[in-house]
Amino acid sequence: MDIAITQSYKTMLELIPDYVLENYKIIFIPVPDIPEYHLTKLDFKALPAIQFLNTKIRPDFIRPLIFKGKKNSSLILMDRLGNHDFFTLMLMQGGPFVEKGFHDLSISEIKKTFTIHKEFIDFWAETPDKEKYSPRFSFNHDPHTADRPGLQSIDRFHAHFYFFRLQNLELNSKTNSFPLKNVVYQPGYKDCYDPGSPPLEKVILDLNKNCLKVPKKLEIIDESLLAKVKNGRGLGLNILYNGNVEYFTRSPFINYLVEMHSKMEKVFHDFMENALSYDPRSTLWYLDHEKAAQFIENISWLSPSTKSQLLEFIHCLKNLKPKINNYIAGKKAAKNLLAYRNLSYSLSIDLRDNDPTKHLINLCPKVFCELGGAGFFSLQGYNAIIIDRKKDIFFSNETILKRRELQQSFINRMTKINSLFQ
Repeated sequence: MDIAITQSYKTMLELIPDYVLENYKIIFIPVPDIPEYHLTKLDFKALPAIQFLNTKIRPDFIRPLIFKGKKNSSLILMDRLGNHDFFTLMLMQGGPFVEKGFHDLSISEIKKTFTIHKEFIDFWAETPDKEKYSPRFSFNHDPHTADRPGLQSIDRFHAHFYFFRLQNLELNSKTNSFPLKNVVYQPGYKDCYDPGSPPLEKVILDLNKNCLKVPKKLEIIDESLLAKVKNGRGLGLNILYNGNVEYFTRSPFINYLVEMHSKMEKVFHDFMENALSYDPRSTLWYLDHEKAAQFIENISWLSPSTKSQLLEFIHCLKNLKPKINNYIAGKKAAKNLLAYRNLSYSLSIDLRDNDPTKHLINLCPKVFCELGGAGFFSLQGYNAIIIDRKKDIFFSNETILKRRELQQSFINRMTKINSLFQ
C-alpha cells in the first residue's frame, strides 16, 4: 500500500507550511550500486575477513583498522564500497556483545570515537587542498533500519567520516536538487519528510531548554522552521560550538549527549506505554488518540506552542482512514511506524566556514521514514541532502588513486594513535 497517494496523507501534508514546501531544497547525491559481502547471516567476528574480501570487488578499497578494548570489545575503522563521496570511512562497533547505539558504548569507546573525529579534523586541516572538501562526522541511532542490505542492516553502532567535495555538492544542487513540494509526492521518496518532524524537533528543543544541563560552551540555536529554511540549516536541533575539536572527547560533552539520548528515549517509551493500545482481534497496535492527547497535555516541560503542534498532528492521525491507520501501526510495518513510536535520529558535526574551530552539531529526528537515519542530513548552506543508492557515481582513475592515498594516510595516522589506546 502506498500511503503517500491517499487523501488522508495529503491532508497530513497540509500541516507543512507552504514556504517550507516551496523553499526547502533537497539535493540527491548518487552513490555506486555495488554488491558487497553481507554479514546478515554470518558471525560478526568475521567482519575483518569479510572486509578483506571486499578488496576483490574494488581495487581502491583499504583494509580495516581494529581498535581493541576491554573484554574483547572493539571498534573497527573501515572503508566503504558505496562511497558517499570522495573520502568515506565507517567506524563500527565489533565486539561479541551487540552495542546498538552511541549510548550503549562504554565511555572509553565514546572517547575513542571522538578522538578519531578530532584526528579526522586535524587531518583535513593539514590536507593541501582542504578548501575543496567539507569534512563531516555522523552517527545514527536507527535500530529499525530496513532500507539497505549489508553492514548497515546489522543492528550495531556505526559512525561515518566523510570529505564531501564542495564542487560536487554545488553541481548536484544545480542538476539534482528539488523543492520539498516536488519530492513528497514522488513514490520513491515519499517517506523522506513528514509533517510530524516540526513538532518533534520542538520537543527536543524544549527538552534541552527545560530538562537538560547544556554545557556552557554549546549554544542552542532556537529558531523557527522558516529561519532554518532561510539560513540553509537542517531539521532538528542545531547547536553551535566555537573552539578546539578536542572538546568533543571530554566528559561534559559526552555526558550531555548520553543524557539527552536517555531522556529522549524515556519520552518515546512513555508515549508508547500511554498512547498505544493493542487490539487482540486484529493483533495490531493502534493509537488511542484521546490517551495520546492527554499524555501530551501532561508533559509539564513542553511549551504551549509545541503542545499545540503535537495536538494538531495527533488530530490529523485521528482522521486517517482505518486501513491506513492499521497499515502504519501494524507489526509488519515496523520500519514505517507511527511517528514517535521508535526513537530514531542522526547526529552530525560539521565545520562552519571551513574553519576547524567553528562547529555545527545537528540532531535530526527521523519520523515516518523508510530511509536509515543517516540518509537525510544537511550541510552548511544546504537544507537537506539524500544519498541516492539507486544511481551510480564513477571516479576517474586519477581520483581513485587520490582517494586511496588520502584514506590510507588517515588509516596510517590512526594506526599510530591506536597504540595509545592499548
